[in-house]
Amino acid sequence: MSSPKLTMIAREAGVSPSTVSKVLNGRTDVSTPTRARVMDVLRRRGYQRRTPPNHWLFDLLIDDLAAPHALQVVAASERAARQAGGDLVVSVADGTPGESWLGRLAGRGSAGVLLAGTGLTPLQEAWLRDRRLPVATVDVSGRPLEDLCAAALDSLVTRTPVRNPALELEL
Repeated sequence: MSSPKLTMIAREAGVSPSTVSKVLNGRTDVSTPTRARVMDVLRRRGYQRRTPPNHWLFDLLIDDLAAPHALQVVAASERAARQAGGDLVVSVADGTPGESWLGRLAGRGSAGVLLAGTGLTPLQEAWLRDRRLPVATVDVSGRPLEDLCAAALDSLVTRTPVRNPALELEL
């Protein structure tokens, strides 16, 4: 069975195809009720993107590159990604990540998100959950960070819950 066309999704949701595209790409210039309506139709119709996630590309979202833990988290996460046969993209949150981050995340087809010292807005959490992208959070106050980052990235690769209380994983 083929995936439904955007025009069909738009018609059923009562919106334009460009609005459906905005929802799929994580843009925040769509109202919450409209986003929910479009996502409901996408789920019911079994919509799947043509481009599968890049299973070897991971995103690290870090609070501040000048933070005391930053270099260690980036280095440890990069080593863990390389060990898994993948690559790591680093983004700086500067508070909470904006819509441009979600757009870039969607464009590169990331396999999962590693958070370090930052969080997500409810909209961003919903966007990631709707796309079934796993998110692992590293408690940057925990030690040793090398082990925490490796465990977090491994949880993204295997999509298994983490047993370490310093980590959280959402699937």
